Amino acid sequence: MKLLKHIKKHALPWLLPRACLICNKTLVGASSLCSECDKTLPFIECACIQCAIPLKGGTKLTCGKCQITPPPHDKLFALFHYTHPINKWIHQFKFYQNFSYAKLFSAHMIHAIESQWYYNKALPDILIPTPLARSRLWTRGFNQSIELARPIAQHFQSIELDFTNAQRIKRTKPQSSLHSNERHKNIHNAFNIKFNLNNAHIAIIDDVVTTGETVAELSRACRKNGARQIDVWCIARTSLHL
Repeated sequence: MKLLKHIKKHALPWLLPRACLICNKTLVGASSLCSECDKTLPFIECACIQCAIPLKGGTKLTCGKCQITPPPHDKLFALFHYTHPINKWIHQFKFYQNFSYAKLFSAHMIHAIESQWYYNKALPDILIPTPLARSRLWTRGFNQSIELARPIAQHFQSIELDFTNAQRIKRTKPQSSLHSNERHKNIHNAFNIKFNLNNAHIAIIDDVVTTGETVAELSRACRKNGARQIDVWCIARTSLHL
């Protein structure tokens, strides 16, 4: 039985023909994109190190707003601009349970962690997926942040995946349905941390950061409960500021 599971997980992706998600070119292996199409994705090349708002020129910069009013987290890393085809793929993943996109996003995040975000630096101790409200979890059937986090924690075995400590205790409206000036009030005091984080370096993972209110509020709850350093990882960042 273990052998069959191993073959299904590791051998079949290399044996069965698969098509590139963009150009439909036949692929061999576990990748979801051909190398040519992968290069066309809207990667964020330069961004503020604290809020990941896209910037022009240089690396490891801090934007003016973060210099004046730093966010409650220490760093925010984002893979892509929230534009085509990333916005469409995130929608397919979240609302149509197309987990092939989750695997693609997690694989790119692993590569970014190793080659850019934490190159020659210590990894976080704990990975915390942004929790959903019970009603939304029940309706959707899964938490997209947990699905993104699983392959990453499996790859970096030194990082503990903790999806039970952080709880969403306030019933909120979907942030995407609100104007930016309404989002802070909507998400205020929405999270609870059950157990002390004991001076840990943590990473919060989410799918999209728009105004940043959700990850900021979760960061505040983690900071109050003992987190030493708080980083945020996300698939995509919009052009809006925190």
